[in-house]
Amino acid sequence: MSYQEIERIVDADAELDEEQRSRLLDLLASVRDQASLSELLSAALDQFSDEIFLKDRDGRYILANRECEFALGLPSGGLKGKFDLELYGPEFAERFRAEDAEIFATGKPIYCEPFRWKLPQGGTRWNQTTKYPVFNAEGEVVAVCGQVRQSTEAMQSRVLLEAQIDVLEMLAAGRPLAEVFARITVLCEGLLEGFWASLLVLSDDRTVVADVIAPSMAKEYGEALIGLMIADNLGTCGTACYRGVPIYTEDILKDPNWTAFQSIAAPYSLRSCWSMPYFNADETVHGTFALYSRQPRLPSEFESRCLALGARLAELAIERERVAVQLRVMAERDSLTGLPNRSAFSEILSRELASAAAEGRAVGVAVLDVDDFKLVNDRHGHAVGDGFLSAISARMVNAMRPGDVVARLGADEFVVVLRKGEGRDARTALREFLSALRKPVEIDHVRLAVSMTAGLAIFPAHGHDAQELLSHATTAMHRAKQMARDRVEVYDPEFSRLQEQRRQRIETLRESIATGGIDLDFQPLMNLHDGSIYGFEALARWQHPQEGRLGPAAFIPLAEQEGLIVELGGAVLIRACLEAARWNSEFGVRRSVSVNVSAQQFSGGEIRRQVRDALEKSGLDPALLELELTESMLLDDESTAIQIMSELKSLGISIAIDDFGTGFSNLGALARLPLDRLKIDRSIISDIETNDAAASIASAIIAMGQRLGLRVLAEGVETAGQMEFLGDNHCDDLQGYLLGRPVPSGDVPELLRRRPPGAGAIVAQPVANRRTVSGRRR
Repeated sequence: MSYQEIERIVDADAELDEEQRSRLLDLLASVRDQASLSELLSAALDQFSDEIFLKDRDGRYILANRECEFALGLPSGGLKGKFDLELYGPEFAERFRAEDAEIFATGKPIYCEPFRWKLPQGGTRWNQTTKYPVFNAEGEVVAVCGQVRQSTEAMQSRVLLEAQIDVLEMLAAGRPLAEVFARITVLCEGLLEGFWASLLVLSDDRTVVADVIAPSMAKEYGEALIGLMIADNLGTCGTACYRGVPIYTEDILKDPNWTAFQSIAAPYSLRSCWSMPYFNADETVHGTFALYSRQPRLPSEFESRCLALGARLAELAIERERVAVQLRVMAERDSLTGLPNRSAFSEILSRELASAAAEGRAVGVAVLDVDDFKLVNDRHGHAVGDGFLSAISARMVNAMRPGDVVARLGADEFVVVLRKGEGRDARTALREFLSALRKPVEIDHVRLAVSMTAGLAIFPAHGHDAQELLSHATTAMHRAKQMARDRVEVYDPEFSRLQEQRRQRIETLRESIATGGIDLDFQPLMNLHDGSIYGFEALARWQHPQEGRLGPAAFIPLAEQEGLIVELGGAVLIRACLEAARWNSEFGVRRSVSVNVSAQQFSGGEIRRQVRDALEKSGLDPALLELELTESMLLDDESTAIQIMSELKSLGISIAIDDFGTGFSNLGALARLPLDRLKIDRSIISDIETNDAAASIASAIIAMGQRLGLRVLAEGVETAGQMEFLGDNHCDDLQGYLLGRPVPSGDVPELLRRRPPGAGAIVAQPVANRRTVSGRRR
């Protein structure tokens, strides 16, 4: 009934007097005006793209605009009088009730967390709700007014970023590639509704499907794809791999590219497939990332972004894997010959000896030295020398018996493990092996004769561990060298005289440690950015009573073997701190000092007490002390390592990783350890001018270290070319003969006076016994 009809009835009612009729008509006019105002307000609110609503104290909706009703799939006016429980279900209803209760209790607005809402008409969007209190004339909260703003675009960007961070954290932690791939698929599926993701991996020759990672899809589907040929117009992923561009299949049932694969897709009701290739560093296709749906359609803008994200994350994962492999190869393989290096060989030999002990068989270990190799280098140059070693190495590999192993120890020394090492068999096998190497080699039109001298030690007769056997084989090789060239000498187990000499040497070393017979030299460390010498590395020297001043190779291994290394390390630490403090007090020279720490010092935790004692006795500013640790001593027990390092850092000192790149570099552990500096091993730096792989590894380590907030120092810098490369790649610091040889402590002030802070570029200094001009040493 309209307002006009009501007015006619009131006007015609004879029982009403004029005053009553007038009052009723005035009231009706007021109601009509309020209704018009309400209709006007509703019409105005309907113009907003945000959802607007009003709820009373009971949680009942008393006002809502059209956008609010649209989001719930309700007709006009369908929201009025309803409660949240009728509209959203228990989980959302309880959340909204708690928010409203907070507003009625505090009288303050609240800003709610975004939530994802599935529209009844299809699709989803992210909503960001703000709720405000509504007060009456007495200042009481009588209602809640809500504004729901769509934040879909912002939230999509946010969830995409969170997915990237999740995967990047896995990469930094060094997680396996298959695990990272599986995580990428699951993350992208979580960003969408009704989709399945897969990562397809091609074979090395990129002709067939080698693997399919799709943890949310039926296992049988992925298995059906493995082994399929890659060609144009063969499926969505096959075509994307072949062409190297994204391919979008709107309807699998209607696409001719899927004709041959209908039987594979049909059991799973797959209707659409969108596939994007991801690439190796050399821009060849490694595989594809794909999204599948049971709805025939093309991707939305956000779905396209998810597809691109999955492919990009896959590229980052395979690039991380490539760099990790390069680091492992550099750590385990000789860069010139490709043979196992000394470190890798020790592990190989240890495993072989354990197996031989269990099987009760003998093993031969032979150390080989190339005769007159120095003469080859001196006469024909190092390029010919390198080619000569490479040719001999390849010939060794071809001459080995099945199961035997050959490795390069360094320079012109090699080692061979003979699995069948019984007496005469080992000697005969070794002589036959050497005979197969004797044919001359031609390098750059230079014909070179090949002969090698070898020393042989046999397990278990001549030793029970890798180090002992290698030492005895080396001793036998040197004995053979003294007698003649091109011969084999078997180790002589007669050690009475040598053992007594060793015992005396141990006692002399023990006494020298106790009485201050361990001296130090100091090698300068340079800031590559401004050319200043910012500190020195302390290098131990033994002032032997009879033999004079000895380098670390003459006594450090002995100290390690005989349990003296902790005591020796403590003495070196105190002496280094005292000298650095003396430079400051007597000469006004404030420079840091770096001290190497042995594995025994660190793993036993003794280093903590030693550092405190050294700082207390010397009075040295802790900021001027840096400890150098190796990777291997940190990875055996990471949690203990972090605890010890954190306690050391709390004293105010710095910590560096020494010889980085020579062991298995656990990138995940590196990100967690409290470090200040990475020192790239000289074995990598020596090849950066001539070996692209070494240069790539060096630049990758520099970039990685600095991204982790660490300073990066290059060890063993001997040429201006190496320094130029390091400068171009933004390395922070350097150390090596190019800057200066180790000097006694008393020469430090004079060295600094010759080279004041900010002196700029340095001039290459001649390096004694340097055998190449290309930047590599042998």
